[in-house]
Amino acid sequence: MKRISLYTAVFLTILVLTGCDPVADSFQDMHTPDTRAITSFSFKAVSATTEISEPSAAEGVSTARSAAVTDTECTITVYVPQDTDVTCLIPEITFEGDTISPDPLSVRDYSEPVKFTVTAENPAVAPRVYTVTVKQLQTATDWLYTGETFSQFAADVTQLEDGEYRIRFPEETELSANDVLAIRDALAKKENTNKLFRLDFTGCILEADTLPKYAFSLPAKGKGVENLLSVVLPEGLVKIDGFAFEYCKNLQTVVLPVSLQGIGEEAFLGCKNVSVMKIRKDVDLLGAWVFGNFTREQTVIMDFSEAPETWAPTWSYKCRATIEWANPEDPETEE
Repeated sequence: MKRISLYTAVFLTILVLTGCDPVADSFQDMHTPDTRAITSFSFKAVSATTEISEPSAAEGVSTARSAAVTDTECTITVYVPQDTDVTCLIPEITFEGDTISPDPLSVRDYSEPVKFTVTAENPAVAPRVYTVTVKQLQTATDWLYTGETFSQFAADVTQLEDGEYRIRFPEETELSANDVLAIRDALAKKENTNKLFRLDFTGCILEADTLPKYAFSLPAKGKGVENLLSVVLPEGLVKIDGFAFEYCKNLQTVVLPVSLQGIGEEAFLGCKNVSVMKIRKDVDLLGAWVFGNFTREQTVIMDFSEAPETWAPTWSYKCRATIEWANPEDPETEE
C-alpha cells in the first residue's frame, strides 16, 4: 500500500508542477471563452423542424469586438405547420457564449426574418449573428417530409390508405430538370423509404416539355425510386428522356399524355409491375430497350399497326410483354 501511495503522490506532484488539470482541460475544450453559438432553436408549444447553418471550422477570429464587425453570418430555418400564427411566437433557444440578444424569451413576430446576436466571453472575439427564418408548411401532411417538404412547390399531400401518399402539384407549376431530380431525391431519402407515393403532375409545365434523364432512377445506386407507385404526366409533355423510370420496380401505372412524341432509351427498363401501357400514334420515337425486362404478364397497347422506322431497332429487346397492335382498318385508330 505504501508503494502505491508513493506512486500516486509522485503522479499528482508532476501534474501540479506541469500545470496539468485533466478536469479543467476537458471543461476548457467544451466551453472556451471564444465560443458563441446557437445550438438549438424551436418554439414553445409548436412542432418544428430546425436547420442551423454553421460557419466553417477554418473561419478567422476577429481581433476587435464591435457591433459592426462580425464573422460569417449564420442562418436558422424553422419549418412549422401551416396553421401556426407566426406573429406571436416564443422561442426556446440553447446557446453557448456570454450573452444573446434580443431577449430570447420574448414574444416576437416571425413573419419576417429575425436576427439574434451571440457574444463570447472573450472580448476580442466578434459577435456572431444568426438570421432566423420561419417557413409554414403547405398542408399538415407535409410535416411527414422532414427537411424535404415540397413546400417550395405548394404541393398538396394527401394520406391515402395502406400508408400511401398522393402528392399533387398545383396547375401551372413550372418544374425545371433540377426540380424533378430534387423531388426524386426527396422520395428516395431514408426517412421516406417506408412510405408509398403517387405523383400527380397534371397541369404542370416541365422545362423544355421534357421529363429529364434519370427523372426517377438513381444511376449511382443502379436502381429506381422503389417506393413510387404511380405517376400522372402533364399534357404538353413532348418527351420522356432516357432512363427516366429505369428499375422503378414497384411502379404500377404511368399516365402518358396525348402530347407525347418520344420516349428515350431504357426509359421503362425493369418496370415489371406496370400492367398496361398505351403508346399513342404520335409517338414517333422509341429508344433502345425502352420496355426491357417486361414480363409476359404485362401488356403494351400500340396505336400502330406496325413499328415505325423512326423507332430504335432494339426498342423491344428483352421485352416479353404482350404487344397489341392496332388493326389498320379499325376506325378507332384514326382518332
